[in-house]
Amino acid sequence: MISVPGRWFGFGSKFRRDLPAAWEEVAQARRLPLLRALVTRPGTRGRLDALQMLLDLPRAVFLGMNDLDIAAILERCDWLDCNPNPEPVLLSFEHRGRTYHAPKGHGLNLVALEYPIADEAFGNFLRTGSLEAMRLLIGTLYREENPDKTAVERRGDVRVPLLSRWEAEARAGRLAGVPTEVATAALMYFAGLKLYIHRMYGKALFGDDEQEKPGADGAGESNTANPIGWWGVYFNVAQDGPFGRNVEEVYQTSFHDVCLYLVDRKRQMDRMQMNQRMQAPDFGTEIN
Repeated sequence: MISVPGRWFGFGSKFRRDLPAAWEEVAQARRLPLLRALVTRPGTRGRLDALQMLLDLPRAVFLGMNDLDIAAILERCDWLDCNPNPEPVLLSFEHRGRTYHAPKGHGLNLVALEYPIADEAFGNFLRTGSLEAMRLLIGTLYREENPDKTAVERRGDVRVPLLSRWEAEARAGRLAGVPTEVATAALMYFAGLKLYIHRMYGKALFGDDEQEKPGADGAGESNTANPIGWWGVYFNVAQDGPFGRNVEEVYQTSFHDVCLYLVDRKRQMDRMQMNQRMQAPDFGTEIN
């Protein structure tokens, strides 16, 4: 409840508003304008502009609010800080007559091919600020609608399949001039996804090296402990054959399914090494 005092005789106005507690509670039609306000005027000014949109108050009324009340509301709306989020803030956007759709939350419909391409682009953008890298990130994750409805139902993915890096790069070329707020949404999503992947699969994929762990903003390397990274891992998985002996089949396998297989394989290898160690003649003896 917002109370704004009047100018005469103590009479004022009261406004009741229900504010979202997260991006997921904001209607899709309102998300892009909010993102635009936040990135156009970064910091407190942008958050104030976004808050005015959320409250949907006349500007004179908003300006008449108590500063302490506004600060208290902004504290409760900390999601306006645009933090990493494994749920896509922007489910779709239009650019030059085409509509591009986001992946599902937590990367549930990502195939193995997508993650390393997006991860490389994400890292390159953080290191260099390259617009080409940013467009490649967006062009990998956000894709046009698949007209094959049967394939959409089978794959659980409204987006057209990603079949090669070259296809992602071609799409990135068509995304020249994409708005900054769309880029921000892609960064928030992938940073959140990286953090989620590390929490889910941990040391089994990333080892103990602190430099491989993403920070609070999702930055940091995300290659597996294998020195040649995801591509080498995928070739090894193809040799094992759980998803087919052709690496192209691995590329089109659910990214999470590949990760789960790798975790299970690591556990089996650890168990085998422990059994071998226990059977060794010197097991249990102390070294002086």
